[in-house]
Amino acid sequence: METENTERELDLIDLIKICWGWFVSYICKPLLFLARFAIKKWWVILLSAIVGFAISYCISTFFPKYTGYVIYENNVGNSSDFINAIRPLAHTSPKYMASALDISENEAVNILAIAPHALYYKDTLRTSFYVDINDDAPKESIALSNRFAIEVMTDDTMAFSHLQEGFVKYYSRNSFFSKKAESKAKTLDSNSKLARGEAEKLDELRVKGGSSGGVVLSGRDVYSMVDPAAISREVVRLNELSLNQANALEYDSSVITVVSPLMINRIPINHFLFTYKKLVILSVIVGFALALCITYRKKIGEMIKD
Repeated sequence: METENTERELDLIDLIKICWGWFVSYICKPLLFLARFAIKKWWVILLSAIVGFAISYCISTFFPKYTGYVIYENNVGNSSDFINAIRPLAHTSPKYMASALDISENEAVNILAIAPHALYYKDTLRTSFYVDINDDAPKESIALSNRFAIEVMTDDTMAFSHLQEGFVKYYSRNSFFSKKAESKAKTLDSNSKLARGEAEKLDELRVKGGSSGGVVLSGRDVYSMVDPAAISREVVRLNELSLNQANALEYDSSVITVVSPLMINRIPINHFLFTYKKLVILSVIVGFALALCITYRKKIGEMIKD
């Protein structure tokens, strides 16, 4: 029994020695070698960092990228229909994009990307919402069915000049949405006229009838002529209904309306403070690797031949 325990202890010690030897040979020694090489070639790292700074400055200064987004309310259809309808526009030619959005071709050339986004409620009470810019909303989130956002990336802020109205025109020219808007406008107009006509008839009968017997039929409701107060309330309700329908016809009968005007980020998304961190690290790694390859090119060549 003691012999078996001793053998197990020896096996465990041997395993630890093997792991430690592997760690020293393949991790510690290479890291120590790279650290000594970096200290010896410090000027390479410094020069690479300077190059990274220079590249990041040039990119952010001469090739800026600006973003902006606008929130719309869709008066017909579902927000998902509007999101899907705008996606193909991002992959068209500047000439077609200029024609679709009714903007100049010079402005269209400066548009780098068009990305529609859904809006989601922040809480179960649906008191506030947010734009899902990264398209990573949780599965249990509740999307707004009547609002959506469009994000635009350009290389010149002048390209944003007519985009807000351009998207409205784009959707208004869509036959699917335009027909729905026309149908809704006709329904609203008809409802407004019907409610106003009913109110006028009720009011006229109320004045003529006075306190005489009989009933007045208005839609599905029956009112006794001996209760003029109830008829007066119904007249007021019908007038309000007519006014609401008329207001909806004026403001909600279009395909989409602007909820939040175009908001433009005047600082480029690839500004210097954002790009230099990544580019400096990348430049240092590339410079260090090149210095390593050049210094030990003979050994690397021999290893490749072998």
